[in-house]
Amino acid sequence: MNQLTLQWFLKHISTWHWQNDRLQSIGPALNTQVRRLKIDSRQVQPGDIFVALPGASVDGHDFIAQAANAGALVIVSSAAWWQQQTATQSSENCHTHCPTLVVNDSQLFLKEAARAYRSFYQHVGFAAVTGSCGKTTVKGIAGQLLADHCKALVPIGSQNNHLGVPMTLSRLVDGYDLGIAELGANHQGEIATMVELVQPVVVGITGVSAAHIGEFGSIDIIAKAKGEIFSQLRSGHFAILNRDDHFYEHWRASLLPGVNCLTIGGHDNADLRLVDDQIVLNPACVKIGCPNDLLGQSLPLQVSLAGAHNKFNAIFSFALVCALGTVHKCAWVESLFYSLQNGSAFAALRPETGRLVVHELAGKRRVIDDSYNAAPQAVAGALKVLEDCQGSKWFVMADMQELGEYSDQFHREVGEQAAAAKIDQFWAIGPGASLAAKTYAQLYPGAIACFCSRDTLQAALLKAIEQQAPNTILIKGARSAKLEVLVKQLLA
Repeated sequence: MNQLTLQWFLKHISTWHWQNDRLQSIGPALNTQVRRLKIDSRQVQPGDIFVALPGASVDGHDFIAQAANAGALVIVSSAAWWQQQTATQSSENCHTHCPTLVVNDSQLFLKEAARAYRSFYQHVGFAAVTGSCGKTTVKGIAGQLLADHCKALVPIGSQNNHLGVPMTLSRLVDGYDLGIAELGANHQGEIATMVELVQPVVVGITGVSAAHIGEFGSIDIIAKAKGEIFSQLRSGHFAILNRDDHFYEHWRASLLPGVNCLTIGGHDNADLRLVDDQIVLNPACVKIGCPNDLLGQSLPLQVSLAGAHNKFNAIFSFALVCALGTVHKCAWVESLFYSLQNGSAFAALRPETGRLVVHELAGKRRVIDDSYNAAPQAVAGALKVLEDCQGSKWFVMADMQELGEYSDQFHREVGEQAAAAKIDQFWAIGPGASLAAKTYAQLYPGAIACFCSRDTLQAALLKAIEQQAPNTILIKGARSAKLEVLVKQLLA
């Protein structure tokens, strides 16, 4: 296959936002192969394009020299920064030994660059997933299922926004067969922009809940925003939908004629129907390559991840992968169905970092690390896992974020769920989590401890554990709380 050179790359990016007087310094590098996009200078490797993004707390322009020294092929800087530098010092001092490209809008450059990568590697088939909860887990499971059959591009961590998606697409240079994209949003229009870059042939919506409702304004608006993922589907493509979701009928009705729809859930009419610990493969599964001898069968569903909701995530991932394989006529799809029949499909799944990772410790103790983020539906699922644990149970929670005027309501509901789960102690960080703890204490005779910061809670928690350690501790909170720091201490 032809190499993606810098000359081809620049030719296929819209030129209206370039500072054309700076293009001359690019000349010597034009025939060099382009590697990946990077916005973190610590991750730059030879051949990468370093995009210096301006920011209030961290400005990528402060790390241009570091990126250049690491072997960046080209530095992309903003026109505003460049003009400021040239106004205060000689132009020679603005240059590194690496060519510099000056643009009016660095984030727009990222989008145009992602489109160029995707155009060059258009033969790679993509599936994309969105939803209020579960999308990162679905992405991870899908990647693990594909890994046994092909070289699949999977986002690192949660690269699901206007910065992460271009980063993921730039990794196509490493020679992939298929890809999975995760699309998140907290405003309307974001998914439409990202799905236009990804150009998937299979998309899925895991469902809608109150995550980011403070930014969107209502559940209806969230559902509409998630539905933007259908905008690039054409006849013969696939949409994978949660049959149990309130907005299922709305989404299905929005699909263009010829788009195949497969449904997952407990609903009687679901195509892949979940019934307790069984999965029923109904006739429509033939669309995604199900062998005839398995149609209508009820198969045992064995998933190695904690939480009943992860059974749904596993089957959703399975449908996503099989649909992608079907569109691209992959021979391995049939064998994937037989692995579901023999119980091996989900037997060795690895959880995503910070998402219901169960750490077994000495003395029949465990720490459940669900620290990566927290939305109401996800907290409810985590508490069900804690409820099913034997022995004494403590819950450590930090505030849920981006809930707007609904924040108190959803935090009170967490308190009610914690009481129903009969946990023994509720440890809270922040006003929202403290409200949840106090609600819990009104409904169940357990102990609570409320704190203003992670550090003060950590000190008190570690002291309490020294005196009498519980059998299980669940850690859950918004990304901003950085509760992985607490998890690290508990595992030390």
